[in-house]
Order: sequence, then structure tokens, then C-alpha cells
Amino acid sequence: MILHVESDAAYLVLPKARSRYAGFFHLAEQPPEPPTIPTPTINGAVNVECKTIRNVVGSVAEAETGGVYFNAQRAIPIRIALEEMGHPQPSTPIKTDNASALGYIYDNIRQKRSKSFDMKFHWLRDREQQKHFRYYWDKGSNNNADYFTKHHPPAVHREKRKVYFV
Repeated sequence: MILHVESDAAYLVLPKARSRYAGFFHLAEQPPEPPTIPTPTINGAVNVECKTIRNVVGSVAEAETGGVYFNAQRAIPIRIALEEMGHPQPSTPIKTDNASALGYIYDNIRQKRSKSFDMKFHWLRDREQQKHFRYYWDKGSNNNADYFTKHHPPAVHREKRKVYFV
């Protein structure tokens, strides 16, 4: 039972130029070694988080990086609880569908702005170096957190019930 996290954000979708992030936390089998992309079997969510990012972010990449940051922070107590129940946790895989956010986390892209943005991605880098998390990119259609960040028509809600409400 290994914790897997899927993270997504929606930029400027709320009043007063606010953005929203979501996290889909579930348990699955052992992830493969990098660079292989994990494809876990979904057996129901342990936690689903969907919240407003309080400060106004300056870009989609900043919103996505903020979403990964908040979801990683939320994953820490879940990881600890699983370890205390006798389920050792390797680096928790965190999926994002934004290549720029992943570039900032892995220091492949340099940004020149916001100190709050700076703090978030330095924290994410530190946790990756400590082997607590492993970040990877996968397309948005494979990201289960994507559903919770957007408005959808009733037909989409009916379709998604099969996936999210096991």
C-alpha cells in the first residue's frame, strides 16, 4: 500500500482573480523506478482535496507549483500514518500535468520573480532530495485531480461517478 498523489490547478477560475488546486490521494502498488511513469490501479481515494489558493498567482506554472506544494504538504501526515501502520513508504509519486511546474521543481527552468513562489519550489526540491517525493509529468486526461478543479456539465459528473465513487 503505497501512497500516490495526483495534483492539478486551475488558473484564474474564481472571483477576484483566484485560482484553485486539487489533489487526489490514493493507495496503489509499488511505483516503478524512474524514469518509468507510474500507472497505478485506482482503488478509490483516500483523500480528495480541492481548495482556493488564497494569494493571487502570477502564472499557470505558479498555480500548478503551488498545487503540488500544498498537496505534498497534505501527503506528509498520510505517509507517516501509513508507516506507523506497518506500510513502509518509498518516495511518494506526485503527478502533475504541467511541464513548466515540473521544470521549476527540478531546476530545469529558472524564474525571476516572487519570493513566495521561490519558497514553495525550494521546499519541493528539498523533499525530493530527501527521497520523500518523486514528481513526474503525465497528460491531463490521465490526471484524476483535474476533475475537481473545473466546472463540468451534468453528463461529465455522471460519467466520473464510476471512477471516483467506488
